[in-house]
Amino acid sequence: MGGPMNIYEEEDYPWLVSEKALVRDAIEAGKPVVGVCLGAQMIADVLGSKVVTVGQKEIGWFPLSLTEAGRSHPVFRAAPASFPVFHWHGETFALPDGAIHLARTSVCETQAFLWKDRVLGLQCHLEMTARSIDAIINGCAHELELAQGQPWVQSAETMQAISGDKLAYAHVLLLNALDFVYSLL
Repeated sequence: MGGPMNIYEEEDYPWLVSEKALVRDAIEAGKPVVGVCLGAQMIADVLGSKVVTVGQKEIGWFPLSLTEAGRSHPVFRAAPASFPVFHWHGETFALPDGAIHLARTSVCETQAFLWKDRVLGLQCHLEMTARSIDAIINGCAHELELAQGQPWVQSAETMQAISGDKLAYAHVLLLNALDFVYSLL
């Protein structure tokens, strides 16, 4: 799942070393793995892609655009070509070798990918609830203050005001994606 740290901050967050080892071991064992935000970045890193700073934050409700592969893949079955989802990140990564590129935004080219039909990386947050959005806004208020005025950062009020039906739709998409990955067990 997500977190305020970068995956390379192992000196400040020593648990990142064992977390990445766990992700690597699960992937090598052929297990289904789903990573969201920081988790997707860990998966990309484990699969050989470098995680880098975007240069700007992407925080709030912004459109996720499916790639051609994303529009035709069961992971996003019945989804429109573009739809708003919640974001809170400042890092991105290249598509891992052998992965299917599923979605992008104007800020991050790689927002969703699938590797070997069992490893799903989601830079965006389909799992959020109104309560978890409130929690991240309160817990990471300093990030909002620092990013104020950036074009891809919404105010707390805007994020909270437009979350209702969008959350329900994001949950449907997440359940569809998880159903696909776990149907392969």
